[in-house]
Amino acid sequence: MKAGRIAVTGGCGFIGTAVMAALQAAERPGLAIDLAEARGAGAGAWQRLDIRDAAALSLALRQAQSTVLIHLAARPTVTAYGPEALEAESINVGGTLSALEACRTAGVERLVLASSAAVYGDVGSGAIPEDSAPAPRSAYGASKVAAEAYAGAYARAAGLQVTILRPATVFGPGQRATPEGAACAAFASCLAAGRQGTIFGDGLQTRDYVYVADAARAFVAAALAPRAGATYNVGTGQRVSIRDLHLGLAAAAGLPDAPTFGPERPGDIRHSLLDPSRIAAELGWRAETPWEDGLRATMAWARAKAGR
Repeated sequence: MKAGRIAVTGGCGFIGTAVMAALQAAERPGLAIDLAEARGAGAGAWQRLDIRDAAALSLALRQAQSTVLIHLAARPTVTAYGPEALEAESINVGGTLSALEACRTAGVERLVLASSAAVYGDVGSGAIPEDSAPAPRSAYGASKVAAEAYAGAYARAAGLQVTILRPATVFGPGQRATPEGAACAAFASCLAAGRQGTIFGDGLQTRDYVYVADAARAFVAAALAPRAGATYNVGTGQRVSIRDLHLGLAAAAGLPDAPTFGPERPGDIRHSLLDPSRIAAELGWRAETPWEDGLRATMAWARAKAGR
């Protein structure tokens, strides 16, 4: 693959910012494409546009002489229906189709698609390999299944090189707490303000938590790999309960662990654990950040943001 600028949709978001930093560390020029503004030293080049505008995206890719696009831009949601589901379809499916068409018309050689562990749904407590049948429980998971299908169609019909990454639950500094956000960000935000977090359900739900800098390295590895065309899980292969997540963050904050509890959210997954052996074998990627170090860094960022 010829050298060129690597474009990153959603490049100013939580994972995107880490990917831009990882590209800089790999001495590869990056272009963040996002409606949000690039932030932080070394953020790299940035262009504001809506990724659903295929013509504008194609022009940006041509002007940057991009040969690889890492497609991260998405709308996360845990619900299975309602207005959030419609927005997820528009951004996650429509935006992916726009990105694929922009790659085709701009002559981009490779697309690395950010899918999600949410495509698997709730398949029990065992580690999930990539060949497991998709059974999403949320609109987000369903939209990622559709995005993968479109990417596969473009790979077969247009010759675009496509690699699909399915990250586990990504956590770390820079993740903002929102009503639809991840539990880690919500807990850290509450604890940074001196309050306890709220666990939805009994807290015995389990996740595979992968640190954001580790996840970012996986995307860069896929972008720079000699070959494309595979689907990879991006996780640690380790299970952590929501209850233990709060306990670990409280310890990192030096606060008591006494969360409140709320009703379980519709569409939420009970257990999610990924088998990361394929990406380790084929791309040489492994999660490297110790759990406690990730929690400390997350709490330090949340406290700085809260001014504490």
